Amino acid sequence: IVAADEAGDLEKVCELEVALWVDGLKRTPEQVDAQIRQQVYEMNLIALKNEALDMDDVGKLEPPAVGRLGDIGAPTLNIATDLDMPDLLDVAELMAMQIPQAQKAIITGAAHLPNMEKPAQFNQIVLGFLEKVDHATEHL
Repeated sequence: IVAADEAGDLEKVCELEVALWVDGLKRTPEQVDAQIRQQVYEMNLIALKNEALDMDDVGKLEPPAVGRLGDIGAPTLNIATDLDMPDLLDVAELMAMQIPQAQKAIITGAAHLPNMEKPAQFNQIVLGFLEKVDHATEHL
């Protein structure tokens, strides 16, 4: 990905990122819905082109966000997947431990974009979380 990015080959970067995010580390492109791959490719290419134009330059946070997770006061839902990159599963666990009102859910059989691969399960988890938060705030 880095070499393609340095060469300015946004289409190659996009394809490699789709392979990483949609296929994951344990599936081939043939094992994934082709329509989802195409949708992610198209969305990601727009983002990469905007990034190339420096449209996403937000700067670095000081102190870094990871050191301030404990300051998050809102109920937080963290959805991870079993086919995503292992480092992201570690991040999900860290967030679940550090954010005071965090809830973590794992969706199996999906890579980085569970809302696209498993929309019904994703929606069920999100709606259940929102209902729980809504009931909790009714008593305030």
